[in-house]
Amino acid sequence: MFPYEKYKESELWMKLNDILEELEENQDIEITTHKDYVIGYLCENLQQEFQLIKKSP
Repeated sequence: MFPYEKYKESELWMKLNDILEELEENQDIEITTHKDYVIGYLCENLQQEFQLIKKSP
């Protein structure tokens, strides 16, 4: 099973996909790993970071 499946239909996933596509089209970045893994990793980590921010005093 794909480890980031729960994020695939999220707004965050769609936004990150758009951002990465734009960066690739502009030749600002080149992604060599399958893009789904890159986006999933970013979704997971951003979600964790935002949860930590919400818990901060």
